[in-house]
Amino acid sequence: MKTLHTLFELDPQGIEARLLRKPTLIETFAVAFPIVLALLFAYLNSSAAMPFASDFDFYMRALDGTSPFYYTYWSLPIFQSLALLPGLHTAYILWCVLNVIGIWFAARVFGGRIAPVLLSYQTLIICFYGQITGITIAGLALLWWSLHRRRWALAGVGAALALIKWQMGIPLCVALVLLADTSWLDRLRTLLVVLTITLISLLLYPGWIVTVLWDVITQPPYRFGDISLWYYVGSVSLILWLPPLLLPMSRGRRYAALCATTALAMPYFQQTGLLALFVLPLGWFGLLGNLAYLYIWFPDAQLGFMIVVPILAYLWTVLPSLRTWLSQFARRAQAATA
Repeated sequence: MKTLHTLFELDPQGIEARLLRKPTLIETFAVAFPIVLALLFAYLNSSAAMPFASDFDFYMRALDGTSPFYYTYWSLPIFQSLALLPGLHTAYILWCVLNVIGIWFAARVFGGRIAPVLLSYQTLIICFYGQITGITIAGLALLWWSLHRRRWALAGVGAALALIKWQMGIPLCVALVLLADTSWLDRLRTLLVVLTITLISLLLYPGWIVTVLWDVITQPPYRFGDISLWYYVGSVSLILWLPPLLLPMSRGRRYAALCATTALAMPYFQQTGLLALFVLPLGWFGLLGNLAYLYIWFPDAQLGFMIVVPILAYLWTVLPSLRTWLSQFARRAQAATA
């Protein structure tokens, strides 16, 4: 059971024990529930009772260029492989299963509570729309585990998966690489793997980086579910990066603070990305993700009210360190004037 003393701790030595731990009944239910829902969604769509998963359809249509694509192009072979399966619904179900397993894996690696994460609004909406967030969060977990096991090739693969959603993946991958207890040589090796994957993708899809940036500028993503402060205050939100980067704090608390800052201070951040925060050892904090159900009563808000979750996480992680630093600064100032 997590206590106030064990919250925020990122324990790389306990990863294998957590991965091999027998799931409880509630954890088994938590894994099965979103998968069963995905099966139900596929059945209802096949009977024309509901629309098909829009994000997954968006990914698949990007294969023939009929839809803009905002992600790194090394993810396209994944969708090309899914397109080989018999029927789009089969591919969608497998895609949802992979996302659910990815979220479970991340929660086990980082030490978060599995049931609140997998039963959260964010996980269920990923299955409903067929989104990619579960895969990218699994990439962050694979990066963290591999860095501590000095398996730099796997670490590079994990980083590449996380970087599919580059606006979230870049700051969080950099944070994990710098926070890991590993050598600079292994960090460099991990970077070389990512650079190799990038180079291969550029050979297969020349100029894709320019294409992605052009699509973002000319056909910006739909802002429904965007919870970034950037939308309200612009680049002023960048000041939020200073406390997590400069204040003295534990490794786990710093990473949680950086996750919250990424949600608040990047130009665009979908509320489903909060799962990167919820898979951390934060106790029952992940239950706040279900505030999104308020959308039923406040549809005009377009889930913008979910900004309260990263704000609370930011204050929870930063304020104790800020208070300690201010106390130490005051004591030093008094000593200097005594």
